[in-house]
Amino acid sequence: MNRPVTIVLVLIQAGRRRLERLVTRITEGRSGAVLPCGRVSLSLSHRPQPPGASNMTREQYLAGVAAAQVGIARLSATCEMPLSAASSAGATSSDGPTGFDAQASE
Repeated sequence: MNRPVTIVLVLIQAGRRRLERLVTRITEGRSGAVLPCGRVSLSLSHRPQPPGASNMTREQYLAGVAAAQVGIARLSATCEMPLSAASSAGATSSDGPTGFDAQASE
């Protein structure tokens, strides 16, 4: 094997180990539904059904989003490599921590 390929394989293995440690930290000590890994069955051959009635108000939804953002920020702060999906996706300072502008979805 040539050197560049070996380096890439070593980096991939290191990344997998870091991901495994992160998954362990996130899931350790938690109980509840176990969601299987794998593929999601998704058909793009027809339009989806329109959403049904919500079980929460807009204010409850926005409060839930804010709480999730706080949780993600806390998790990101404790990770060896901070989660930066929002910044790498081109989020601006007017966007929330996730890069999602709630006003745009109204």
